[in-house]
Amino acid sequence: MSDNIHTYDPAGLRERFPEMLQQAFDVSPPPGWVPLVARLLERIDPALAPEDRQSFRITQIKEKFGGLRCYHNGGEDIEMMVDAADEEAQRTCEVCGAPGRKRTGGWIAVRCDEHAEV
Repeated sequence: MSDNIHTYDPAGLRERFPEMLQQAFDVSPPPGWVPLVARLLERIDPALAPEDRQSFRITQIKEKFGGLRCYHNGGEDIEMMVDAADEEAQRTCEVCGAPGRKRTGGWIAVRCDEHAEV
């Protein structure tokens, strides 16, 4: 990892969505959630009004307590998209993207039966 904190992006999403993620210091969704995060960003992009495009920023995307967190400066319409993606994430295995459910064992994680060990 680089000394620059604005580079942590193991999924390569920053390369696909540079305007939205240029100020993000952490873009680290679990591997199984990368496709749903990409779909979220694909939905957000055309929803941005031209006058909002330059100022809209996402500062962090991650998993926390078995849910998807996407911190941004957008409005309620963007938050509704994030909430829908979080609902999908809570049913999607963090490891492989298969259907899963929240499991506990010290940590809260969304896993399929194959990856059930938390």
